[in-house]
Amino acid sequence: VYTEQFSSGIVNMENAALIEDLFAMVKEYFSRNELEEPDEASLSIFVFFLRNIILLSRLSPLFQKNFFEVNASIKRNHGNIFEVWYDILKNNSIPELQNLVHMDDVSVNLTMFTLYVNNKIHGKKKHILFSFDGKTAYLNYLHVFAANIVGSNTKMTFLSNQRVTNDYIKKFKVDILVKNYKERYEHFDCVTYSCSREPNAADWDKVSQLVFDI
Repeated sequence: VYTEQFSSGIVNMENAALIEDLFAMVKEYFSRNELEEPDEASLSIFVFFLRNIILLSRLSPLFQKNFFEVNASIKRNHGNIFEVWYDILKNNSIPELQNLVHMDDVSVNLTMFTLYVNNKIHGKKKHILFSFDGKTAYLNYLHVFAANIVGSNTKMTFLSNQRVTNDYIKKFKVDILVKNYKERYEHFDCVTYSCSREPNAADWDKVSQLVFDI
């Protein structure tokens, strides 16, 4: 997760010229879309990510990769943002970014950071609760995958093999409940989505859309 606290001091990193070029490239997105430019701390989130990708790619381009489902969901639901970032990356003149192997994946990450920054500026942090039944190993995987889907500007709670109640929803101010079991007798005072026992791509698309729409 890239947040302002991790990106502080980024301008003091070696190769200041590269950092300056990365800042200029990130600012291009907001200029091209005629959007108010975020503060330097927010811009640094993008720059720190790109700098990290450049360094890790020297070891392996696999560090550029995301989950396939994350890419599909972001491109389907936020294709307009993704396409601008892809175009910026494709046509940029920064030598260190000329050999990106997985440009789609990097563009998806930049899209998610854009959604995070926009939401941080214009909206409150939402609380999404995942209440899933299943075996421990699979639930651990879903926990990690869900964190990639919802983004860092969303509070996420994950309950395993427990039945959530409306009292819990109200006490912890849950905005969205996602569960993989049927509950016929309980009304929840929040947006509720019942997904498949084993959530599929369509389920994750719906969850992503709920997070960004609410």
